[in-house]
Amino acid sequence: MGIASLAIRGIVFYRRPYMAMAGCVALACAILVGALTVGHSVRWTLQQRVGHQLGRIRWAIQSGDRFFAIDLAERLASLGMTVAPIIQIKGHISTADGLARANGIDVIGADERFFCLGPAGPGPAMRAGQVWLNRDLAGRLGVGPGQAVVLEVERPTQISSQTHIISRTRRITAIRLIVGGILDEMGFGQFALNATPAKLNAFLDLDWLGKQIDSAGKANCLLVAGSADPGQILERGWQLEDVGLRIRLLPGERWIELTSTRVFIEDHVADVALKAGYGAFGVLTYLVNRISNGQNVCPYSFVTSIGGDRPIEALSRWPIDGQSIVINRFLAEDINAVIGDRIGLEYFIPGPGGLLSKASRSFEVKEIIENGGLDYDATLTPNIPGLSDANNCRDWDPGLPIDLGLIRPKDELYWKQYRSMPKAFVSLETGVQMWSGTYGRFTAIRWPAQDNQIESIRAQIRQRLDCHGVGLAPRPVWQDLQRAASQGTDLGMLLVGMGCVLIVAAMILTGLIFCFHIESRTQQLGLLLSLGLDKGLIRHLFLIEGGIIACAGSILGIPLGICLAWLLMAGFKTIWKGAVAGAAISFHLSPIAAVTGGIWIFLLALIVIYRGLYRHQATRPVQLLVGTAASNDRARPGRSAIVAAAILFLAFILAIWSGKAGARYAAVGFFVSGAGVLAGCILLANASFRAFDSIDSKMVLTMPLLVLRTIGRRPGRATATVGVLACGIFMVISVGANRKERIPDPADRSSGTGGFGIYAQSTIQIPYDLNIPSSRKELGLDEMIGMDVNIVQFRLAEGDQASCLNLARAQRPSLLGVRPEGLSGRFSFRKAAASTGWMQLEDDLGPDVIPAIGDYATVVWALGRGLGERIGYTDELGRPFSVQIVGIISDSILQGSLVISERAFLRRFPSSAGYHVILIQARPQVTSRLAKGLPSRLADYGLEVMTTEQRLRIFMQVEATYLSVFTALGGIGLVLGTAGLGLVVMRNLLERQGELAVMQAVGFTRSLLVHLATCEHLVLLAAGLVVGMGAALLAVSEALRTTSRLPLASLSVTILAIVICGLICVRIAAVVACSGRPVDALRNE
Repeated sequence: MGIASLAIRGIVFYRRPYMAMAGCVALACAILVGALTVGHSVRWTLQQRVGHQLGRIRWAIQSGDRFFAIDLAERLASLGMTVAPIIQIKGHISTADGLARANGIDVIGADERFFCLGPAGPGPAMRAGQVWLNRDLAGRLGVGPGQAVVLEVERPTQISSQTHIISRTRRITAIRLIVGGILDEMGFGQFALNATPAKLNAFLDLDWLGKQIDSAGKANCLLVAGSADPGQILERGWQLEDVGLRIRLLPGERWIELTSTRVFIEDHVADVALKAGYGAFGVLTYLVNRISNGQNVCPYSFVTSIGGDRPIEALSRWPIDGQSIVINRFLAEDINAVIGDRIGLEYFIPGPGGLLSKASRSFEVKEIIENGGLDYDATLTPNIPGLSDANNCRDWDPGLPIDLGLIRPKDELYWKQYRSMPKAFVSLETGVQMWSGTYGRFTAIRWPAQDNQIESIRAQIRQRLDCHGVGLAPRPVWQDLQRAASQGTDLGMLLVGMGCVLIVAAMILTGLIFCFHIESRTQQLGLLLSLGLDKGLIRHLFLIEGGIIACAGSILGIPLGICLAWLLMAGFKTIWKGAVAGAAISFHLSPIAAVTGGIWIFLLALIVIYRGLYRHQATRPVQLLVGTAASNDRARPGRSAIVAAAILFLAFILAIWSGKAGARYAAVGFFVSGAGVLAGCILLANASFRAFDSIDSKMVLTMPLLVLRTIGRRPGRATATVGVLACGIFMVISVGANRKERIPDPADRSSGTGGFGIYAQSTIQIPYDLNIPSSRKELGLDEMIGMDVNIVQFRLAEGDQASCLNLARAQRPSLLGVRPEGLSGRFSFRKAAASTGWMQLEDDLGPDVIPAIGDYATVVWALGRGLGERIGYTDELGRPFSVQIVGIISDSILQGSLVISERAFLRRFPSSAGYHVILIQARPQVTSRLAKGLPSRLADYGLEVMTTEQRLRIFMQVEATYLSVFTALGGIGLVLGTAGLGLVVMRNLLERQGELAVMQAVGFTRSLLVHLATCEHLVLLAAGLVVGMGAALLAVSEALRTTSRLPLASLSVTILAIVICGLICVRIAAVVACSGRPVDALRNE
């Protein structure tokens, strides 16, 4: 009979213990394979989502509110680029009856070129007056094809919305539409250019939407197929008119002029233009509130500051100094001014947060010129909507607060005859000093026509400007979203991290069963050795038996793991959907992941089996034959103590390092150090148990001494029992310690609410500071919001959602711009580069570096970053810059974005017209009233309002769901620990039947023996509890250090339940083992 046949017969004969052993291996394999399969399914789902979001799109050229002519796409297509123009703006939509509403949706104007880039090719035929909704949006509204909806969007303007001379009158358009159909993910319904889940999309015909928002024939986004960088083709195809720059020859053909549809020419464009051609100079025209000479006042006049030697023929005394002014005849007669008089100008200048403040300056009249003439007309004033297109002064609608009652008949006559022709001139340096701002320092640039050719100037400017510098920067959206998907939340590794403790426990239980099995076959081992079989051959025999069982368990564990993964995925769609923020995660089997998990568990089981054999290989055949063999289990304790001390030393060094490390590594470092303490304490317990066997036998025998010496006889078993119990307790306690028992008090300024009661976010930016009474009155909120209400508003630059609600790794999170003093003393900082708190946002870190603060979940988990690290961005002009993390606050309502100062925000995003995010602090009664009333009062802006408690609860639900999953795994660990304890108790007591019978014969009562057995194993239970708790508390010390308090109530209940269950288990086993007939045991003894 061969060794293989002998091994198979051994397995068949001893099938019961081997089946238990195979079950433990299968359990370990199922946990690992299940975790790996879940991780693969999440990654596969995220990769599929990228395909559904982008189809064939690889690059996007987004210009925000800078619309360009659609023929740019046609020019690029003629150069070989596969491109689709679209309009992409924000809006909100409701059903016709107003019962259902969705804010913050993406409104997309598209045609057949867009849908040809989708996952399934050509899409529906878009018709005027129809809207196609994606499945999520249709579900939110509860509508289907043929039903009516009302869409509200803001009509964009080429002019910088933040320019304070532009009207802030609401440009919101309401459009009644019929739902044409529902688009699923294959129909491009999930189109998105950012790594943000659950997009709500509404699709309209491109041309028709353009007409509805006064942007006919225009688009603000180009979608490009093909992996090659489109930058080179774009450089060849774009024109100055595409970015709102216009060059023309002025009437009279004396001057060539460059203007911008955005009123002000951006500084970097102006710098390039001034270097083109010959004799270039700037022009800046501004609307002043009044020009006065004593009591004589002329209201609302344009004043021009201009460069050049003699830009206007009538300016005979030009140039002038900074204290002088030239006025026209109308103004001189109106205010009775003569040469040498000192007149005053009063005007508005923009202040912090878009607020206007009055300023004034006086000048000496240097010259009086006639009204109009050569080069002196309304062309000196830029085209300003709300002013330039008005038929009379009373139709003016600028962004400045104008009192139309001050307009006089003579002003109307001047407007009718001269339109916006300036009434006064100051030097260019003076005008720039008074009126230039974020948006530029010139309203026009001029060249003398006799020295220049218009096409030459155009070519020079075009050559010196690149597409990135004018807001046409290509962005590799496919690469960004693929990176976000591949670096996203690794749910598999999270499960492996928590499940590894269970795997270790299962392997310990496997080793226990195998060792017990070997010990039950000691006489067989002795007989085989006595017959002359080599020790190595016998070891190979048992290794083959164990290997076959390990292989069978691993093979069985693979389908079990796949089933476990399927169940987990089903849980993530139902009871645990909060862990994936409701995302649709699909099960996808990876044979490689399944086989890899099976191989790892098989190898681990072989190591455990070989270790068990090694402990029995030194026993002599005579001892084996008479059944008195003892394993190598009773070796000296010194080695275990040395190894334990080394592991504990390294674990505590790691814990110290983790306390000083950045937030990115602290939590992981503490968890690993906790696992190290767990392993070290188990080894330390092993050394202690071995030392118990060396207690002096001449000492007076007491109950405690008897218990300790009994444990010391089988230190390996005792250690395995403690290890399995400690692993289960480690998981349950480490998970439970992270559970938050309650929402912070909203009034607590240091909590995650920051002391605010309401979090609101609008779809369309609100161009008012709600802390100002006049702004509240303008919006009809003066009665609702009293003076005791504190409001902090944030500007928003949209990016990736960087919160626990997004499984993908955010690449460029949204930026919130705020005045730092509004957040002073609010929230709690975990880590900060300086002690100045929120005022760090005003620090100067360099020309292209902006300080930023984010909450812990955003910075560490969503971004994978730490304190001092930088994230690259591109501003609205295509200029690269970085934000540097200078502070990390505890988990808060600001999760999902990074906060920068409003000053830095406006430097990078000067087109921001107002605020999107509003935080409100008020008394509880007022908070409740505002939460109910604000959505209806600000419905035109698409305001979504929730209490800060609700927002925190949404985030905490994700964390709580993860903890529920890990708690379930911890429960499995406790089951394994209890099983191990029960197995050891029964094995120990059954082996000691004869010993117990002798003790009864010499006078020990049965109740005393039951008590002795109970105490003996309760020591193991207590050791497992202490080791598991101590290691767990170290593992979660980072969380405990930064949370308000430990959830003592739930942890106390958990620990009490563990103690009671262990006590019952031990007591029942002891009673059963001591209930037999002593006479039978004595005969066997």
